[in-house]
Amino acid sequence: MATNLTLVSAILRKLGVIDQLQSPTAAQGVQGLALLNNYLLDLQADGLYLGWWPQTGASALSSDAPLQEEDVYPVILLGVRQLASEYGISLKDPVLVEEIERAEARLNKRRRAEVESDFSDFPRAQGSPWGGPGWGV
Repeated sequence: MATNLTLVSAILRKLGVIDQLQSPTAAQGVQGLALLNNYLLDLQADGLYLGWWPQTGASALSSDAPLQEEDVYPVILLGVRQLASEYGISLKDPVLVEEIERAEARLNKRRRAEVESDFSDFPRAQGSPWGGPGWGV
């Protein structure tokens, strides 16, 4: 399972803010996690629920990220898009931009499939399995 620090580090590496051998400073880690919190909670408010809950403070960096394994890389890519503006970086690499767009589409598709297959909110039929009261009488 990926930690919050792993997420923030991967995002900052993709942006070129830190190199492969560096770790983010404490300030970069806390700031990156705060921005990731805001972004993922905003997505959740729009209906893209990833299981994320607020992760705050430096101590949260060492905690496991509340994400499913298959969502980690797409979240890293979406985090790149969000943190780029924070660091004044323009995403010009067309391959990266396309990869980010595909990641967002994959997350939406996964969540849509989960929602479309969840019938727990539907009312159950009344009566016997073969019909309502008095069926077949």
